[in-house]
Amino acid sequence: MIYGRVDVSAPDQCPPEGRLPAAGPPSPAEHLREVFYRMGLNDKEIVALSGAHTLGRSRPERSGWGKPETKYTKNGPGAPGGQSWTSQWLKFDNSYFKLQNT
Repeated sequence: MIYGRVDVSAPDQCPPEGRLPAAGPPSPAEHLREVFYRMGLNDKEIVALSGAHTLGRSRPERSGWGKPETKYTKNGPGAPGGQSWTSQWLKFDNSYFKLQNT
């Protein structure tokens, strides 16, 4: 079994390990399209993937992003720690999208 997707043809086209390229002009939406269209995702799938950020948290030792712990993730189910994208990281709602537009 082979994991992953082939969406670039040379190492210099890849962002640093565990990172997406920096968002920039013309717009964050165009940046997301540039990154995720290469992986075969359409707009609907990009929105679903982005919206999944309303749940869960990131761990800097795994993704290179976030804090080791915040007041929101210090306690709770599962292993403590990580940084959530929303204050209520166990509640599925549209708060992630609201926060991204402020």
